[in-house]
Amino acid sequence: MKKPKIFLTFAVCIIAFIIYGSSESTITIYAIGDSTMCHYDPAKDLRVGWADGLKSYFNANVIIENDARSGRSSKSFIDEGLWAAVIAKVQPGNYVFIQFGHNDEKTTTSLHTDPYTTYIGNLAKFVNETRAKGGIPVLFTPICRRNFGSDGILKDTHGDYPPAMRHLADSLNVILIDMTVKTTALVQSYGPDSSKKIYNYVDAGVSTIYPNGNTDDTHINARGANLFAGLAVQGMRQQNLDIAAYLAPLSISQEGINPVAGSFQLYQNFPNPFNPTTTINYSVSHAGHITLKIFDVRGNEIAVLVNEQKTAGVYQTTFNAANLSSGIYICSLFNGKNFKVNKMILMK
Repeated sequence: MKKPKIFLTFAVCIIAFIIYGSSESTITIYAIGDSTMCHYDPAKDLRVGWADGLKSYFNANVIIENDARSGRSSKSFIDEGLWAAVIAKVQPGNYVFIQFGHNDEKTTTSLHTDPYTTYIGNLAKFVNETRAKGGIPVLFTPICRRNFGSDGILKDTHGDYPPAMRHLADSLNVILIDMTVKTTALVQSYGPDSSKKIYNYVDAGVSTIYPNGNTDDTHINARGANLFAGLAVQGMRQQNLDIAAYLAPLSISQEGINPVAGSFQLYQNFPNPFNPTTTINYSVSHAGHITLKIFDVRGNEIAVLVNEQKTAGVYQTTFNAANLSSGIYICSLFNGKNFKVNKMILMK
C-alpha cells in the first residue's frame, strides 16, 4: 500500500530541515558575563546560568553562544583575552548580551572596578567594539542575590553598579534590560522560604554532586534559569528588539515560563544541550490528532512521545535519551497538516 502523499511530503520536509536547516537566516547571540550567566556541565554542577535558559525560548534560527565565564569581572574578562576571542567572532547583525557586576564588586585587584569609572569604561569598550563590528549590544544589570533581611524584604547587594550601567546606557543610547529590578521583584514574590526553589539549594543526600547538600544564594538552578531567562525575554519584547520576532509567546508565573495557548507551536526544549532528559513544551490551536516524534540526523525515527487526539491547549512532555549517543536530534510536531521542528543537542 502506498503511503498517503501528505506523509511523504512531511518526511521530505523533515529530511530537508535536517540537511539544510530552516530557510530563514540565523542570528547569533553572544553572551558575556559571570557565573550567574555562564554554562555549566550538568553532570558536574547543578548551577545553571540564565543565558542557557534563553535557549528554550528561541526557535532554531537563533544560535546562543554562551561565552560568559565563572569568576570573571568586566576587568578580568578583558585582561584574560576572553573579550578579544568573542569580538573576533562577531558579525554584522549579531547580538552581544553583556552582564557584569557580581565580581566587579569584589576587592581583589584582578577583579575590582569602580562603578562610575573603570566599570562603565569596560562596558563602553564592549558596546563600542560591538557596534564597530556591526553588532548589536544589549546591557543587562546583574541578577539579584537571595539576600532577605529579618523583615522578609530582599536587600540590595550590588550598590552603585546597576545605576552606573543605567547611566552608561543612557549616555551611549544602548538598549538596557534591568535584570536587577526584574529578578528582585520575582524573588521577593516567592519570599524567604520558597525562593530557595530558584537558587542552588540542595538537601543532603539528594545529589551525588552535593552529597552533603548545598546552600547558595547567588547562583540559580534550572528552574531559576528558566524564570530569569523569561524575564530577559520579557525585556526584549518591551524594548521591541528585532530578535523578539524569533521568540515564542510566553506568560510568566511562579511555576515558570509557559507557552501561551491559541497557536500551533513547538517550543525549544529545555535544557538544551541536555543529558539525559529534557522537557518539551508545545501548544495546539485546534482539536485534532497530534504526533510528537524524535528523529536522528539521518531521518530515522527514534521515539514517539505523543500519538493521540488532543484538544486545543498547551502541553508538556519529557524526553529521556539515556540509551542514545551524544549528537544532534530532531524533534517534530505534526497535526496532520502542518509541522514544526527543532534541533536538540544531547551531550554526554
